[in-house]
Amino acid sequence: MKGMNSVSAKVSRAQQKQQTKTRLFQAAVKLIKEQGYAKTTIRQITREANVSSGTFYVHYTSKEDIIRERYYDELANYVRENYGAYVAEYPSATVEERILAFSMLQLQLSADQGWQVVTLVFTSFFQETLNQEFELRDWKMLNTLRELMQQLNDEQKLANHDPELAFQQLYTSVRGIMATWAYSRGNFDLVTSGRAYLTTVLHGLMS
Repeated sequence: MKGMNSVSAKVSRAQQKQQTKTRLFQAAVKLIKEQGYAKTTIRQITREANVSSGTFYVHYTSKEDIIRERYYDELANYVRENYGAYVAEYPSATVEERILAFSMLQLQLSADQGWQVVTLVFTSFFQETLNQEFELRDWKMLNTLRELMQQLNDEQKLANHDPELAFQQLYTSVRGIMATWAYSRGNFDLVTSGRAYLTTVLHGLMS
């Protein structure tokens, strides 16, 4: 019984830790979008998240650390939940429609979070790439997009019959328009322009 209680306590602590990190991330994103990165302080983030400053420094050393660590976990959760909901709502959607729906989710989340958060994401990603001590991130959520490209190829709809290359080209387009949007400081509608752009890219891969 003591062993079971110990395991339960460890699980509870782990859950609390993740919940605290999620609250800090959501608070940071909200404040950065509302008032800008430069004006957002750690004190404001902890107050918004209802977390003490001491607890903040147990997990992070700066506001950049919050975005660096949590963004991809939050993105994976967002994509998994919303893509699952899309498939459930539109079970007869074509493979092309599913590819576009999946690809648009990262753009939608980016638009919701704001261009400054996206800029921080790209900056932290490049910093990790330059630092040989960091392992490159394994974005398992992208396996879904790879599988969809394989299905498109199985239906003989890919022009080059190379699903991995098609995946790379499409996802590079997703990241490219995100970077362009962030670089322009959100000067265009990412979702509307992104949908038109990715539709054109996808049609090009199929022609």
